[in-house]
Amino acid sequence: MAREADWYFDYISPYPYLQMWRFSTLPPDLTIRARPVLFAALLDHWGHKGPAEIPRKMRQTYFYTRWIAEARGLDFVGPRRHPFNPLALLRLTIAAGSTLVAAKTIYEHIWGQGKTRRRRRRLQLSAQHSALISKKRLPAQR
Repeated sequence: MAREADWYFDYISPYPYLQMWRFSTLPPDLTIRARPVLFAALLDHWGHKGPAEIPRKMRQTYFYTRWIAEARGLDFVGPRRHPFNPLALLRLTIAAGSTLVAAKTIYEHIWGQGKTRRRRRRLQLSAQHSALISKKRLPAQR
């Protein structure tokens, strides 16, 4: 019997970047569905500050996630400016069909290479490629 799990993520957080590299260790009959969310909206709803809004917590989070990435042999650069607005990237993920391939491509761009705004066209083309792989169509380019 096939099992399913929802994976909620926002590109603002480095933790899902670290999680996605561990998906290959999950049981083969488990299907992961990518579910992009806007973490800031959840924080706002509950009246809470995010880790990036608390300087000491932001530094601790960055050092801890960098340490985990290094221990696992993952590229980890992180964006130059953090926090950043992830809304366009979340929309791009949805436009690409909310696939794990699209999410991984965008996460590698942000946390693996440290890019958030530069080379956006290249990222968009990568997401389009991801959508084609998953047999999803992107809306027409503007």
